[in-house]
Amino acid sequence: MGNLVCMDCGARMAEDADRCALCGSLRSDAVAVPQSGTSDASGASEETGTSSLGVRVAMLVGIPVLIVIALFMITEMSRQRVQPEVATTAAMPAEMRSAAVIDEFEAIPVASQYAPVVDSLQALIRSGDETIALEAHRELVRFMGEIGRIDRAAIEQQRLARRTGGTADWRYAGTLLYAWMEAVYNERKTDVALLAIEAFGKVLEQDPDDVDIRADLGWAYQYDPQNPMEAIRQTNLALEQDPDHLAANYNRAVFLLRINRINEALEQFGRVVALAEDGSVYERQAEAWIRTIRENAEAS
Repeated sequence: MGNLVCMDCGARMAEDADRCALCGSLRSDAVAVPQSGTSDASGASEETGTSSLGVRVAMLVGIPVLIVIALFMITEMSRQRVQPEVATTAAMPAEMRSAAVIDEFEAIPVASQYAPVVDSLQALIRSGDETIALEAHRELVRFMGEIGRIDRAAIEQQRLARRTGGTADWRYAGTLLYAWMEAVYNERKTDVALLAIEAFGKVLEQDPDDVDIRADLGWAYQYDPQNPMEAIRQTNLALEQDPDHLAANYNRAVFLLRINRINEALEQFGRVVALAEDGSVYERQAEAWIRTIRENAEAS
């Protein structure tokens, strides 16, 4: 078994510790980092309440930081580990994959006590009155989020955005799809990422200067097996727009680490620490990674 790393902040945990000394997360939420050999990130938590930044770090902790591996190869290795039936799904065109994941999650019923409200709102959406339908559709998105169905909220918001074509609607669709993307694992992360990429792209078509959206687009692209290097390109574009953008700087540090550009990653994480507010999640995550990288370097 490798070193334990906290799922929420990325800090190392002592083997006999009940909680993370840095952020207080329970030991049960930690994952093991292999000290050598192959890695497997499949042990990451699927709890939907995990923060986006925490999920970003959790995705990395299953990968030894000193192994030389390109971002494209990470994606290809992940695809090769899936079961045969999943491999068939991975070979589908993006449109078919997106449709398949929507069908799959829509088939999961809402809790019985919420079903009457959902049925009533869907009836209003089909009513034929555009004003009523749009109002009902927005309420359905809100309600799905309120009952904890971020997947259904994202699906309905995407439909609403396609209906209105509005930038604000596409931006909110991207926000919800991003949250859903970070809450799922394995091949489903790619499927949802493709939906998020579409939404972010629609926003940038209408507002190319939206650096927040471009940074999120860069993060989503790392899950696209056809365009993994677009993650780096979009992140660099975001940094060209705003060199001090916190999320884009963090993303770049992660990508540098994954392709074994260790010294540059250390420098980049240092920049994140300098840009982040004292005590913020970004600062804690970056500092934890700096310590982990240095400890691994000293042990090698």
